[in-house]
Amino acid sequence: CGGGNLNLSVYDPSLVLQSSSSFNSTGASSTDQGWGAAVGPDGSVYAAGIVNQNCGGQNAWVGKYNSSLVLQSSASFDGPVYSYDGAQAVAADASGNIYTAGYVNEYRPNNVLNNNMLVAKYNASLVLLATASFSAQPDGDERAWAVAPGQGGAVYAAGIAAGHLWLWKYDSSLVLQATATVTGTANNSDIAYGIAVASNGTVYAAGMVENSGTGNDLWVGRYDPALVLESSATFNGPLAASDDYGSRVAVNGDGDVFVAGEVESSAENWNIWLGKYDAYLALVSSTVYGASALVDEMYSITADEKGRVFLSGTSPEGDGDIWAAQFNTALVFQSSFTVDGPGVTVDRGAGIATDGNGAVYAVGTLSLAANSEEDIYLSKYQALATPPAVGIADPPDNSYKYALDAVAGTAFDDVSVSSAQLSIQRLSDGLYWNGSAWAAGPLWLDAGVDANNWTYESVPSWVSRSSYTVVAKARDRAGDWSQLYSTSTFTFGEAPAGCGVNATREVAKSGYQYSSIQAAVNSISAVLSTTACVVIRDAETYSEQVTVRNFANNGYRLKIMADPTFVSSAPLVNPPAFSTAAFQVFNDSVSVLGINIISTNSVQYGIRASSSAVTVSSVNIVSGGKIYTAGISISSYSEVSFSSITVQSAVGLRLNGSGTTVSFSTVTSTLVNSYGAALYLNGVSSNTITQSYIANLGTGGCAAGYVGAGAHLTGGASNNTISLSTITSSVFGYCGGAVQLTD
Repeated sequence: CGGGNLNLSVYDPSLVLQSSSSFNSTGASSTDQGWGAAVGPDGSVYAAGIVNQNCGGQNAWVGKYNSSLVLQSSASFDGPVYSYDGAQAVAADASGNIYTAGYVNEYRPNNVLNNNMLVAKYNASLVLLATASFSAQPDGDERAWAVAPGQGGAVYAAGIAAGHLWLWKYDSSLVLQATATVTGTANNSDIAYGIAVASNGTVYAAGMVENSGTGNDLWVGRYDPALVLESSATFNGPLAASDDYGSRVAVNGDGDVFVAGEVESSAENWNIWLGKYDAYLALVSSTVYGASALVDEMYSITADEKGRVFLSGTSPEGDGDIWAAQFNTALVFQSSFTVDGPGVTVDRGAGIATDGNGAVYAVGTLSLAANSEEDIYLSKYQALATPPAVGIADPPDNSYKYALDAVAGTAFDDVSVSSAQLSIQRLSDGLYWNGSAWAAGPLWLDAGVDANNWTYESVPSWVSRSSYTVVAKARDRAGDWSQLYSTSTFTFGEAPAGCGVNATREVAKSGYQYSSIQAAVNSISAVLSTTACVVIRDAETYSEQVTVRNFANNGYRLKIMADPTFVSSAPLVNPPAFSTAAFQVFNDSVSVLGINIISTNSVQYGIRASSSAVTVSSVNIVSGGKIYTAGISISSYSEVSFSSITVQSAVGLRLNGSGTTVSFSTVTSTLVNSYGAALYLNGVSSNTITQSYIANLGTGGCAAGYVGAGAHLTGGASNNTISLSTITSSVFGYCGGAVQLTD
């Protein structure tokens, strides 16, 4: 018995047609329809529909293809009368059994010929194993629109009987086990178009129900395996009393439930509606797809384990074209294709299925010619894969780290990220970290993934002043790796004792984190939570004025210091023209340590500190005749130690507050006929100078009204202590002498 036409097409990942073939067994005028698609556990592809055959009239049909769409076998089902039978859905179970659902034309007990619901079971070779039909009333069309295998060999079908939405459960031999019905409040016409079974056995059915006041509404229900209703939800389109049609359902491995149908967006115009529900049917999100002024039809939905959702239906373009589209799990449209047959009637996309590895198969009906010939149409295309984007958050690229207990980053994908990997290379020898030792590579390490974040904690023992490169990549549930990897090269630094590891900055003219002292200071958080250190790692000259201000210290210090391992060398700061000083300190609790200061430009100060609690230690200032106010001017409760100040026509060290200690330091100037001295205390008290050498090395005499002493205490300075120190002046005359005391 012959019959049926078949048209095959193969699409590449860009949805461009690669090849096609047709199968015709009865001639050019046959009218055949494709309705269902499924993929078996071995990758075989199954199509179901309706064929017109010479010896059996209109029959239910199922065909088996390989993944290249080459027909392997087929079977048709002809009911007890020469009339109308059809398969509207097909499904495969984990054992390879194939189920079709549709209708069979039969006589009912009252001898009325009509369509009864039909379920058929085949083995993988399409040998018929069992059938079951069902009727609930003496008259009226009754059929199944969807079929799905369940747990323990159970089979579920969904459709219409007695004018209302109807669900059936059968055992593996197609013996009826249970039924369930749903009736809208209008008590008129209700129908189920879709059914799906979650991995835990929960059954989801979808369709439409007619309700009073709102018209036809999309409906979805959740059932236990025995078809006991647990919850349901309806969706009414944007028009108050709109007619919203269809409604198919799919569920993925995460328990997400996807429902698709048609909503009336304006009078007599329908668009495709896609909704995402949680497992208990709370609506998570929804979207409307299609041109608002045209009619779009949706017939099938499936979701794969990689988070993608696929729809099939009819596009309103031209005379109506086969249409299929892909959405991600967030219901964002990703791609689509259309097929327009050469005929003048509507082409319809009806069934869609995926093999889980990116191959998507669509089944429909293709119009071929003006004589109304229609063929079953089966096509294959590759799902669009959008690879994840990956980034490394810690360590940042071109950074210096003083502590790194884990490498961490982010990964984002339109589906979801399933895994992340990274490599760690030591640049000194090119070896890679394998999780426990350094070895030849490259080597990839598995990171822990939590949503859009990844972390790797089994890091090596980082070596101070060594550089490393981290490369990261991520993979999504579709199996696609990042096209662009993320790379970060960093140097592991050594924070000096007492310096916070996250608040240490290293400076050098090349090869380090910062090339200027000011830039390093500026990079530190304005609110200190630990001692912050700017460490200068070379002995180069820095032509800059360093200004420190606006830090909230919170009991911590900010230190600007030479590398503490330096013994006979030190960095040099030479303030540029128009500077005020090499260091301006307008913040308390600041230290300047181990730095040499010279000036080849005229400036007022070497160090000017107007705030309290400033420490200057192991600092050497050489004026070269260019500092004209003071080598160091410092405020209260500060400390100068192990330092040397050499100035010419300027004060060497000026104390402007109380409670400051000067120790183990040398201060010299050459002031003559000036109102100052090597050490100058004006109106201050309770300062201590000990174990220091203070000298005015000016020559000659000075006139009345000037001071040229080694130390000058004036303006009511009191309770200051000078001990174990040498103070001298080579200036003679009225203003000379080691110490001058004036009011």
